[in-house]
Amino acid sequence: MQRAVALLFLCGLVFSEYHFVPIKFRNCKSAFDILSVEVSHCHDRESRCHFQKNSTPHIRITFKPNGHVDELEHEVRAKLGETYVPFHLRNKDACTGSNITCPLHEGQTYTYTQSVKILNEYPNVNVQVNWLVSNPAHKLHPGDHKREICVIFLAKVVD
Repeated sequence: MQRAVALLFLCGLVFSEYHFVPIKFRNCKSAFDILSVEVSHCHDRESRCHFQKNSTPHIRITFKPNGHVDELEHEVRAKLGETYVPFHLRNKDACTGSNITCPLHEGQTYTYTQSVKILNEYPNVNVQVNWLVSNPAHKLHPGDHKREICVIFLAKVVD
């Protein structure tokens, strides 16, 4: 009985750490149908998500592909003024460690989940976050991808 109570308590701690809330976002010409965008550690979801330094916010994007997809890559950029600064992701493969397994099938619902580390060195600043997931098979030009998922939302790095 004590083990069951302890296990339930630990599960509660794990799930409460990633409390997701729906946020305001802009769909930037995604090829896939974006059903929802949610973020953890977002304290002001109406205007800008406030991300504390030394935190690791998670994003959850629920979507439906418009066709069969064998592989996906992801990248995250913060727009500071007119400059885009990349956020470091563990790997470029969106089908590994992001709660989705490729291949994806047209019309099925998937939920992509990923996180970024907000480093202590980051300045306290307003940013526009550009979250992109693309199919490398659709490269139009070197470094240019069709955007299967493209969402933009506003955030602020705070102490």
